[in-house]
Amino acid sequence: MLALFVENGVFGLLAILVVGSLILLHYLLFKEYARQEKMQIQRLKDFEKLVNLEINRSQSLSNSVTKLQEMKEKTDEKLEMIKLQVEAIDSLAPKYSQGSQDPK
Repeated sequence: MLALFVENGVFGLLAILVVGSLILLHYLLFKEYARQEKMQIQRLKDFEKLVNLEINRSQSLSNSVTKLQEMKEKTDEKLEMIKLQVEAIDSLAPKYSQGSQDPK
């Protein structure tokens, strides 16, 4: 009878060790899952910051392009005005030069 109790005790101890090992493995698994989840959340936050930074950079670049386009348009208008003034001066210049040569 004692031998049966010892055998059952050994099997009981073995069963407790197996169950304890399973509990420990599950604990380690959930701990690793929680750690991976935190890392994934941090990666997503970092990616969101990077995306926002890129959006701000693109908007800044777009604003710069818009300002340059406005400056170009204003410069083109001024250049056209100068061309018209030069043409007007050139068309009037021969008349004045001819008039100044004629003493009458």
